[in-house]
Amino acid sequence: MIIGLGTGSTAEYAIKKIAEKNLNIVAIPTSRGTEKLAEKLRIPLAKMNEYGEIDMDIDGADEVDPEFNLIKGGGGAHTREKRIAERSKKFIVIVDSGGYRERDLLKEKTRDHHCGLWYGGKDTKKKK
Repeated sequence: MIIGLGTGSTAEYAIKKIAEKNLNIVAIPTSRGTEKLAEKLRIPLAKMNEYGEIDMDIDGADEVDPEFNLIKGGGGAHTREKRIAERSKKFIVIVDSGGYRERDLLKEKTRDHHCGLWYGGKDTKKKK
């Protein structure tokens, strides 16, 4: 199985759990920091261009609202995260309780946040 490994503190938690399971996977990291962590944990790695399609991508989000709109990219790995998510059959987002927002993020988007609102994964339908 080919999986994308996200960036940030929440994704780091998932990466450590994946390593504990000793799964038969090859991982594609979304940042240099994630790559270093995966190497340390002995998770087999590949480059994004080595595979046309990724089975699953696991990443964190900065914020999520009740409609599952996400704000991502605050940590600086946004472009690579998005490219990997777009190639993935499934896109799994992990958010801790500090990232949940009751308000509608799409209604409040600013110019700075506009680039961070997106949907990933081939099984995800874009909302209008």
